[in-house]
Amino acid sequence: MALNVQIEGPTFGIFTQRDLLARVVAEGKDLTKTKIKDVMSESIKCAQSEDTVDDVLRVMYEENVRYLPVMDKRKLVGIISTADLFKYSFRGSEAYKEEVI
Repeated sequence: MALNVQIEGPTFGIFTQRDLLARVVAEGKDLTKTKIKDVMSESIKCAQSEDTVDDVLRVMYEENVRYLPVMDKRKLVGIISTADLFKYSFRGSEAYKEEVI
Protein backbone atom coordinates (compact mmCIF):
# COMPACT_ATOMS: atom_id res chain seq x y z
CA MET A 1 0.00 0.00 0.00
CA ALA A 2 1.22 3.49 -0.81
CA LEU A 3 -0.26 6.93 -0.38
CA ASN A 4 0.81 9.99 -2.35
CA VAL A 5 1.22 13.07 -0.19
CA GLN A 6 1.12 16.51 -1.76
CA ILE A 7 2.95 19.23 0.09
CA GLU A 8 3.41 22.90 -0.70
CA GLY A 9 5.60 23.53 -3.70
CA PRO A 10 6.31 21.43 -6.76
CA THR A 11 7.36 18.33 -4.80
CA PHE A 12 5.44 15.58 -3.09
CA GLY A 13 6.16 12.51 -1.06
CA ILE A 14 4.92 8.98 -0.66
CA PHE A 15 3.88 7.16 2.51
CA THR A 16 4.25 3.39 2.40
CA GLN A 17 3.96 0.41 4.72
CA ARG A 18 7.73 0.56 5.09
CA ASP A 19 7.49 4.18 6.30
CA LEU A 20 4.75 3.24 8.76
CA LEU A 21 6.79 0.40 10.26
CA ALA A 22 10.21 2.06 10.25
CA ARG A 23 9.34 5.66 11.08
CA VAL A 24 6.23 5.35 13.21
CA VAL A 25 5.87 1.93 14.83
CA ALA A 26 9.59 1.17 15.35
CA GLU A 27 10.15 4.63 16.85
CA GLY A 28 7.12 4.33 19.13
CA LYS A 29 5.41 7.45 17.76
CA ASP A 30 1.81 8.23 18.64
CA LEU A 31 -0.37 7.40 15.62
CA THR A 32 -2.93 10.02 16.58
CA LYS A 33 -0.37 12.85 16.71
CA THR A 34 2.20 11.96 14.05
CA LYS A 35 1.86 13.97 10.85
CA ILE A 36 2.37 12.17 7.55
CA LYS A 37 4.65 14.95 6.29
CA ASP A 38 7.05 14.12 9.13
CA VAL A 39 7.36 10.40 8.31
CA MET A 40 6.84 10.13 4.55
CA SER A 41 9.56 9.45 2.01
CA GLU A 42 10.57 12.60 0.15
CA SER A 43 12.74 13.38 -2.86
CA ILE A 44 11.68 10.19 -4.56
CA LYS A 45 12.29 9.37 -8.18
CA CYS A 46 9.28 9.09 -10.47
CA ALA A 47 8.46 7.19 -13.61
CA GLN A 48 7.10 8.95 -16.66
CA SER A 49 3.98 7.60 -18.36
CA GLU A 50 6.02 6.94 -21.52
CA ASP A 51 8.70 4.86 -19.71
CA THR A 52 9.07 1.19 -20.56
CA VAL A 53 8.54 -1.60 -18.05
CA ASP A 54 12.30 -2.17 -18.14
CA ASP A 55 12.95 1.50 -17.28
CA VAL A 56 10.58 1.32 -14.30
CA LEU A 57 12.05 -1.96 -13.04
CA ARG A 58 15.55 -0.53 -13.22
CA VAL A 59 14.61 2.56 -11.17
CA MET A 60 12.76 0.46 -8.59
CA TYR A 61 15.74 -1.87 -8.27
CA GLU A 62 18.32 0.93 -8.04
CA GLU A 63 16.26 2.91 -5.51
CA ASN A 64 15.19 -0.21 -3.58
CA VAL A 65 11.50 0.80 -3.64
CA ARG A 66 8.30 -1.16 -4.17
CA TYR A 67 6.19 1.81 -5.29
CA LEU A 68 6.93 4.47 -7.87
CA PRO A 69 4.81 7.52 -8.68
CA VAL A 70 3.98 7.83 -12.38
CA MET A 71 3.93 11.29 -13.93
CA ASP A 72 2.63 12.59 -17.24
CA LYS A 73 4.90 15.59 -17.65
CA ARG A 74 4.39 17.34 -14.27
CA LYS A 75 1.04 15.76 -13.38
CA LEU A 76 0.77 12.73 -11.12
CA VAL A 77 -1.27 10.06 -12.92
CA GLY A 78 -0.75 7.04 -10.68
CA ILE A 79 1.49 4.75 -8.68
CA ILE A 80 3.00 1.55 -10.01
CA SER A 81 4.07 -1.24 -7.68
CA THR A 82 6.27 -4.29 -7.94
CA ALA A 83 3.06 -6.34 -7.62
CA ASP A 84 1.66 -4.57 -10.72
CA LEU A 85 4.80 -5.41 -12.66
CA PHE A 86 4.79 -9.00 -11.44
CA LYS A 87 1.16 -9.44 -12.56
CA TYR A 88 1.99 -7.88 -15.93
CA SER A 89 4.90 -10.25 -16.55
CA PHE A 90 3.02 -13.29 -15.20
CA ARG A 91 0.09 -12.78 -17.60
CA GLY A 92 2.31 -13.74 -20.51
CA SER A 93 3.41 -17.02 -18.99
CA GLU A 94 1.97 -20.40 -19.92
CA ALA A 95 1.21 -21.19 -16.25
CA TYR A 96 -1.09 -18.17 -16.06
CA LYS A 97 -2.90 -19.10 -19.29
CA GLU A 98 -3.49 -22.65 -18.05
CA GLU A 99 -4.73 -21.40 -14.67
CA VAL A 100 -7.22 -18.98 -16.24
CA ILE A 101 -8.54 -21.48 -18.80
